[in-house]
Amino acid sequence: MKLYLACQMAKDSDWVKYYNFELLPINHETLRKADGFLKALYHAHPYEAGVIRLQPNTYYDWHVDDRRGVSVNMLINHGHSHCLFKKSSNTLEDAVTGEFYELNYQRGIYYFFNNQVEHSVYNYEGVRYLLTLEFHEDKDKLNFKSLTEEWRNGRWRKRQQSKANK
Repeated sequence: MKLYLACQMAKDSDWVKYYNFELLPINHETLRKADGFLKALYHAHPYEAGVIRLQPNTYYDWHVDDRRGVSVNMLINHGHSHCLFKKSSNTLEDAVTGEFYELNYQRGIYYFFNNQVEHSVYNYEGVRYLLTLEFHEDKDKLNFKSLTEEWRNGRWRKRQQSKANK
C-alpha cells in the first residue's frame, strides 16, 4: 500500500478539515486487505481511517481530545517534526513552563496513542503525513489502557488464529 503516493496524488479538494488539520479519508477496507493487524483491529474495534497533513512551520497546540480516548497512528513522512506529551498538568505557579516527553515516531510503525494526555505537534520542515485511526467507540468505551491490555493479552491474535483454523 502506497499511502505516501496517495497523499502526493490527492487533489486539494480531496482533503477535508478535521479538528483544524487537513485530512485525507482512507478506505478502511483497503487498509484491512493490505494489513493483518489492521484487519484484526477493525474486527475488535471498528474505526475510520485518514491521513493527517500538517504543513511546514505549523503546530497543533497543546490539547486533550474531546472524544477519542485512544487512536492508532503511523507516521508516513516528515522532514523535521516533534510530537510532545506533557508529563503533568501545569499549576498556576508554573503555567508558562513544564516538563514534557517526546513520542519519537519511526516511519511505518503503528503506535497506540493516548489522546487523553495533553499533547502537541510541531512541524518544522517538509509536509508531515500521519495515518490515524479513529475508533467508533469514544473515550468512555475505549481508552489507551484497555486497548494496550487487549494487545498484550493477544486478544486479536487469538481471534485471527481461531478464524484461520475453521
